[in-house]
Amino acid sequence: MGVPVGGMTLDRYGDIFSGYFLQMAVRAVGHRIAVGHPLVEHRRTPHDLFKDLWHELAGMKLVEDLLPIIETPLTPTADYGTAALEIADRLGPWAAAQSGFLWSDDLRAYFRTVARNLGLWVDACRQLG
Repeated sequence: MGVPVGGMTLDRYGDIFSGYFLQMAVRAVGHRIAVGHPLVEHRRTPHDLFKDLWHELAGMKLVEDLLPIIETPLTPTADYGTAALEIADRLGPWAAAQSGFLWSDDLRAYFRTVARNLGLWVDACRQLG
């Protein structure tokens, strides 16, 4: 992460974006996600929660900007790779069209990189069989 966004740094949001994209793929494949009791106890080290908030504000706004991507269902498919590639195909043009107080060339490049990495992940999985 570490992408500069409107005077802040996009940090600690890869798991959030991944979760939304996974939910999209799961629905496209016709599967479901179940949430239950935690498997582990997460004990956090002391840290500045306001500093964390500062670094998460940009991600919160970006989730709002991502809603058109997140809320538009993917084409039904039998496999996760195809779903991931459809997400990747959507991200590039979407990012290129974004403007506003947070949007910069660096942020658009970040989402193009996310799209490219989704494609690389699918290629690697398919090569592994």
